[in-house]
Amino acid sequence: MECPYHRRYLLDGEVVCFNPLTKQVDFEGVMERFLTKNKQKITQRAIVQPVIFVAFDILFYKGEDLRKLPLMERKAILDEVIKDNQAFSKIRFIEEDGVSYFEAIKKANLEGMVAKYKNSVYQPIRSNQWLKIINWQYTDVFITGYKKDQTGWIASIEDDHRMKSVGVIEYGASPDERKAFYQVSKSLITHEDQQKVYLDPGIPAKVKFRNWTKKGLLRTPVNLFYNLKEAHN
Repeated sequence: MECPYHRRYLLDGEVVCFNPLTKQVDFEGVMERFLTKNKQKITQRAIVQPVIFVAFDILFYKGEDLRKLPLMERKAILDEVIKDNQAFSKIRFIEEDGVSYFEAIKKANLEGMVAKYKNSVYQPIRSNQWLKIINWQYTDVFITGYKKDQTGWIASIEDDHRMKSVGVIEYGASPDERKAFYQVSKSLITHEDQQKVYLDPGIPAKVKFRNWTKKGLLRTPVNLFYNLKEAHN
């Protein structure tokens, strides 16, 4: 960021854009902006699909390293440095009443929140001082196949009496569960192509996920459990 040296700062944050109808953060909209290369389209989308930088934290200011300061001190400095406008905004936070805050997040169908210790220093890695709490959604699916490199299972739902693929489950199953899955699925294989193996009937499963995408896919599905016995009935 270009400014006089004595005022230069380094922020931790995220570029977001908002759905004009729901006013919620639009993850896909941000990705669309990142992938836009044509100059004319970039100019157009800057008007109809504006982005804003939301600041979570401040790491350096006036040549000083602030990362070892307690979180609330960094918040106070951030509040002095950044004033909300059309290009920048500060993340909102609430003290003490995190449970009620998360309940409000669920009612508003927002993605989640991060709980932080007030005296925590800045850490660029996962830490028990900062806990990401996601407002997961849940749904039932059928596992109708898997990738040959064993990096994911194909999740499908029934749509108009047919199975429609809605994403790939990459997380959630333990090594033992994966082993059991591949042993039982051998008897369900119907066909395969260069990348995937397909099963019929599908294996019933329940997954948690961030949200449905605009294309009707599960965003970041995680396996909770599957029912191998029911697949054979």
